[in-house]
Amino acid sequence: RSRKFERSSTTAFQNANAPIAPSYQRVASLRGRWLGRKCLDGRDADVDRLPRGRDRDAGGKFKLQFFAVRVDFYALVGWSDGSVAFWKAVVEDRSNFLERVIDMLAAHGIRYCVIGGVAVNAYADPIVTQDLDIVVAVEQLAEARALFETEFKVREFPHSFNVYDPGSKLQVQVQLDPELTDIAGRAEVRDVMGLSVPVAAPRDLLALKVAAALEPTRRPSKRAKDILDLARLVTTFPELGRSLPSSLQDRVYEAVDTPE
Repeated sequence: RSRKFERSSTTAFQNANAPIAPSYQRVASLRGRWLGRKCLDGRDADVDRLPRGRDRDAGGKFKLQFFAVRVDFYALVGWSDGSVAFWKAVVEDRSNFLERVIDMLAAHGIRYCVIGGVAVNAYADPIVTQDLDIVVAVEQLAEARALFETEFKVREFPHSFNVYDPGSKLQVQVQLDPELTDIAGRAEVRDVMGLSVPVAAPRDLLALKVAAALEPTRRPSKRAKDILDLARLVTTFPELGRSLPSSLQDRVYEAVDTPE
């Protein structure tokens, strides 16, 4: 085990509370292998291996939940809880793609809001993903796409266009459904891991996540993430549980955090 972790006391481990998950697609490759992350000062933060079949502390608390690995790094390498710097480190955003996208939208007055798992992070303990899902006002979709095409690679899909930058593994997914425009109108600016961005209202997020979880063609790993996001919302807003369809209630409440 790396000595840089041995100097962290047991108390520090117990007090650390910054649950962050690498992308769900990468979890299979994480199990049973060495992990590497960068500290804020650029040093490598080597992490002991996570054994198959059980969880254990290994340079941080690893908990396998719905194909997500949650890593408490706060006491180990000095990240503040839910730090955007950690998010950028996980998605290897070396080109400041995240900030450039947000600044571009703000500078040109594009009405938008964040949805998906990143939006849930505004209301619950944060989990890092490689996707930033946003809704843009329908009348500004063409303008937003033209702006992104001046600096980034844009690829069209049936229900979205995705924005990429070669210096980052983050991908921005802009939803094309015109019915989602009202969600942007109800959004409020909130803090998301250190960034102030417009975020969809909790009830809107719940409706979107329910629809995604019930989609018959949804990949199992994606559906598992939807269930986890629903559980995070219901943990923070118990009254939203009454809006869950009966077919999802058991799975969501199995994932709801309970006091230890």
